[in-house]
Amino acid sequence: HDVDERIGCTKDELAALLAEMSRGLRDVPSRDSARAWREEAVALRNRSIGLDARLEDLAVHARWSPRIDPEDLESLRQSLNANRVMSSRVLSIASDLATAAGGRSQTRLPQAALSPLADLIAMAADNIAAEDPNTSVGRTQAHEAVRVADQTAQIALIGGIVSSINRINAASSDSGDDTGEFDHVAT
Repeated sequence: HDVDERIGCTKDELAALLAEMSRGLRDVPSRDSARAWREEAVALRNRSIGLDARLEDLAVHARWSPRIDPEDLESLRQSLNANRVMSSRVLSIASDLATAAGGRSQTRLPQAALSPLADLIAMAADNIAAEDPNTSVGRTQAHEAVRVADQTAQIALIGGIVSSINRINAASSDSGDDTGEFDHVAT
């Protein structure tokens, strides 16, 4: 199905964007690179949401077409839900990084948190790209990143990123049921 291929492409692009953010986070990211990550994340999230209409078209035509298997449709729906959650969380991470890169000193990420966060984001990228993702990845790095964030705003920022990574990992391994998939609304 065309929808399945598009879901796979979006998933690959989400993994690539997370990998790029991970590499860029090894040093303090510039405002421009953080904005570019956010813009790409918005486009991927929008593309993911746009696949809903294609899936609904397939569902409508399934009634009249013996070539469309209802089990395949359900599998596509689960993949699409997971993809939507992952794209929403990648957008959340990109937005948080853009805030940190362009923000005041109290919202900037501490230097010591950059490497553990970069590791976490890289693992999330690997989980999205993996055939059999492991959702228990990165707990030590998450604790290290939070430990070195000494200001409340930094702790909130890092906590939000870690929460999004955990949701990406969970969505990449199951149907993507997540009640907070649209917490970050971006245009």
